[in-house]
Amino acid sequence: MKFSFSIRTQFRFVAKDRTLSCILASIARQHVNLTALVVIKKHNRMNSIRLVVGSPTAESASDLRIVRSVLRSFGVTFQEEKVVQVRNIVPNVPGVSNSIYGALWCRVKVKAVYDGEQNASFLNVSDVKKTIRILSQKNVRQCPKNCRRCG
Repeated sequence: MKFSFSIRTQFRFVAKDRTLSCILASIARQHVNLTALVVIKKHNRMNSIRLVVGSPTAESASDLRIVRSVLRSFGVTFQEEKVVQVRNIVPNVPGVSNSIYGALWCRVKVKAVYDGEQNASFLNVSDVKKTIRILSQKNVRQCPKNCRRCG
C-alpha cells in the first residue's frame, strides 16, 4: 500500500463534559475544523481528549493559535505534540490497520492511533521521522508476532 504522510499538531488535554462541549462550540464559532477528535471517558468524570485541527490535508498557524487561545480561555492545561497523519488509506480493506500498527509497535513507542476525516489515521508515536521512514518503505516489514487463537 502506498500511503502519504503529513506531520500535524495534536492537542492533548483533560476536561469535564460541559467544559469540553463549550470548547468545541467555541472552536466551531471561530470557523476552525476538527479533522480528528478522540474523547475517552475516565472514571473520575473527566475526559481525556486528543484533537487535530485544520482541513483533512493541512493545518494553519491561525487554526493552531485559535485553539490555543480557546483552551487557555477555559483554563485548560494542554500539551501539543507532533503526530503523523497517514492518508491514502483505502477503505473497506481488511488488515490495513495491522499493516500500520504491526510495522510500528516493536520499533517505536505507539502512544495512540485514531482515525480522522477522509480515511486518514493519526499516529501519536515516540519518533515521528522514524515512523514515516518505516511506513514509507516499499515492502513494509511487520514486527514479529506469535498469535495464538483463543477458544
